[in-house]
Amino acid sequence: MLGQKNYDVKFSADPSKLVYSVHDYGPSLHMMSWFSDPNFPNNMPAKWTEMWGRLIQNDQHPVLVGEYGSRMETAIDRTWMPKLVQYMNGDWDGNGSIDLKAGQQGASWTYWAWSPGSGDTGGIMNDSWQVDYNKYNAIKAGLFSGAASPPTTPAPAVPSPTPPVRPETPATPAPVSPSPPPAAPAARPFDALAYIASHADLAATFGADPVAGARHYQEYGHAEGRTVSFDPLAYTASYRDLIDAFGTDRNAAARHFIETGRAEGRATGFDAYNYLAAHRDLSAAFGADAEAGAAHYIRYGVHEGRAAHGFDALRYLASNPDLIDAFGTDTRAAEIHYLIHGIAEGRSATAFDAHFYAEAYPDLHAAFGANQDAATLHYVQYGRAEGRIAPIAMDAALEPHDTGVEVWG
Repeated sequence: MLGQKNYDVKFSADPSKLVYSVHDYGPSLHMMSWFSDPNFPNNMPAKWTEMWGRLIQNDQHPVLVGEYGSRMETAIDRTWMPKLVQYMNGDWDGNGSIDLKAGQQGASWTYWAWSPGSGDTGGIMNDSWQVDYNKYNAIKAGLFSGAASPPTTPAPAVPSPTPPVRPETPATPAPVSPSPPPAAPAARPFDALAYIASHADLAATFGADPVAGARHYQEYGHAEGRTVSFDPLAYTASYRDLIDAFGTDRNAAARHFIETGRAEGRATGFDAYNYLAAHRDLSAAFGADAEAGAAHYIRYGVHEGRAAHGFDALRYLASNPDLIDAFGTDTRAAEIHYLIHGIAEGRSATAFDAHFYAEAYPDLHAAFGANQDAATLHYVQYGRAEGRIAPIAMDAALEPHDTGVEVWG
């Protein structure tokens, strides 16, 4: 659309018949530079005007936003989408008031997608074919006023209105200095296939039968305290062949693990928190949203050559002794703390110098030699409690973000 200024289409018969159509997607699908702008989302009206909104504002041509959509699973997407709807309605400067002149209309649009089959965005209807009210509430301000509204009370999710807690995702550790956490990602409907994949006996009994899995949870699993521990996206992100085969298809990943992966000895090795912490643009975009991190790696990160594991959580703990007192050697808690609080607090993740720590103590040098990981672990486990000095690295101001690329063999 930027080139339209120089290469406008000319209709000799009736120029008014020309309509331009654009696609506009949010950060979770295409992380552009303007989504990382410190002024986001207030910078977006000017960007939309530059890209396509000027055609409407200048009464040049109508614009149809032919596709826009998102899974609405990240805080940044949940900020972006209502802002886009507001702009399409005619709030050109984003100040909350409509700027349309008499007889002027905003942008028309169609949402991608209605059905749940889109791997990138999902649909207005979720996998259980119920209205996804996170999406509906985000776009309803732009709906045609004569359109029928869905029921005010959504039908309960099947089989349980409240999804079980995934045990592999720890509670967010309390910050050392009080600071509010970001908005929690929207809860997903109960995932029957992930539930089956979480329990070997259920996989052996039911296979990849989601109806049987949902019924078991309703009748027995909830009372037995069973939970969903299998993370389909993290499982896919752990293997290049699965990334190529399934993308972000959660059901395909769960079926693979149930039918093939467990027998092959496959396990989930991808740590989304570490991936987010290793890349500053991703931590800024997604915070501690592990599901968004795994989806980004599958869709873009692996093809961009981003390192899946580049954040040294033990070194972060060793660089901040108060976190050792709070978390011990819990690296998952350290990663989450860094994403939610550490970056904002300006904490260093690289201040601890393991080499000089080992060199400073003959017993440690004899035990660990040049093994800096072992020296860091020793300080976290024992050294601080023993009163040993933690040397400060000369490059402590340099944070380990965007830590390189990895090559798949």
